[in-house]
Amino acid sequence: MGEAWVILTGVPTLRMPYLVNWLLDLQESNAKTWMLEAAIRKEYANDPNAMGKLELEEIGRRAIQIREMNALRMSAKQRIDEFFGEQPDYKINHLSA
Repeated sequence: MGEAWVILTGVPTLRMPYLVNWLLDLQESNAKTWMLEAAIRKEYANDPNAMGKLELEEIGRRAIQIREMNALRMSAKQRIDEFFGEQPDYKINHLSA
């Protein structure tokens, strides 16, 4: 069944929903960050299909959304690390911390 199954067989059943939620948070934050960053990259890569350049205000709004998604991502990663007994990765002096 694979390595992931072996790891998860030792996880208490009552804690499994937490792990699933953290993994979903991680997946959601990664996907949303990718979409927000891709829109900015597309507008500034001289893409002939781009509708027009993003205004600086829109880029700023997207940057704030990316920071918020990174905070969700870091929180999920820390909980997953703690769940498996690993040392969590903490950001220091960072807006998404």
